[in-house]
Amino acid sequence: MIRDLLKTATKTAINWVGSKFGVPSGVTEKVTDVTDSLFTKSGAGGEFKIIDTSQRAPQLTKFSMRASTPGGAGSAKGYAETINPETLYAAWDRRLGKYYSDKYKVARTVKGKVV
Repeated sequence: MIRDLLKTATKTAINWVGSKFGVPSGVTEKVTDVTDSLFTKSGAGGEFKIIDTSQRAPQLTKFSMRASTPGGAGSAKGYAETINPETLYAAWDRRLGKYYSDKYKVARTVKGKVV
């Protein structure tokens, strides 16, 4: 249905362009024949078929590919555990305190630096 509609529309458009620009009728007929061939099914089967995209499994021998797993595979244990807010606050307070403590020690040892 859609193919027939597009085929008719293409023929009409080619004939209109040919008459509008004064293209010889022999040229428009050849172009129409080429476009007709685009909308005509051909081949042994006649109908469209699904393409087979299956793949063979790799051969696992001692000289070719090996099945291996990375060292950290399957070790996502404890990756996204839930913790209570007090533990989180305490960890950030310790980090912040360590930062200012280290900054103070460095500032004390650098000559001429005022904290």
